[in-house]
Amino acid sequence: MVTTGTVPAPGTDLHYVMQGTGPLLFAMDGAGGDARRIPGLVDRLTDSYTVVTYDRRGMSRSPAGDPVPPLTPRTHADDLALLLKSLADEPALVFGTSLGPRSGCTCWPATRSWWTPWWRTNPPSSCS
Repeated sequence: MVTTGTVPAPGTDLHYVMQGTGPLLFAMDGAGGDARRIPGLVDRLTDSYTVVTYDRRGMSRSPAGDPVPPLTPRTHADDLALLLKSLADEPALVFGTSLGPRSGCTCWPATRSWWTPWWRTNPPSSCS
């Protein structure tokens, strides 16, 4: 079953797609920032995980906001934290490719009890 929805964020709503069964796994795309960009990966994971993909702020179905804030790693990290708080009932896995891990690492210190990083490609060297 596929569920789509939005999570309110300051000045905008963040669009997400949730599908599959099992532990919650957030899959963050790289610079494209669109929930629809990694269908092959999602298809491989949905038998074992409930996979959440989302459109980053300013990308696709998640408007930048009004007024438009600076779209920095901090902004994207704050949005990821809102999604985690809104959708996760227990600690979740977070998977990121390319630019995706930067958002995770930026919000890691304040949210480390909510999720476990699971980087596949290009993990930022400053995340610990």
